[in-house]
Amino acid sequence: MVDHVATLSKVEATKVFRRVGFRTRRSLASLSELDDPIDIDRDAAVLEKYGINRDVLVDLMGGSP
Repeated sequence: MVDHVATLSKVEATKVFRRVGFRTRRSLASLSELDDPIDIDRDAAVLEKYGINRDVLVDLMGGSP
């Protein structure tokens, strides 16, 4: 099994967050606490503080597990 690391630049993450409805200052503020690029797995604890995780993003983007 191949382990895929999900990373996004802060610019990409901002676009994704806005597209799925994370438009508030509070949720976008999470980006200031993270390194660029954002690693969904590595940065899970910070993202979770803002209610953001892989499952939420996939669901809001219309994907399935």
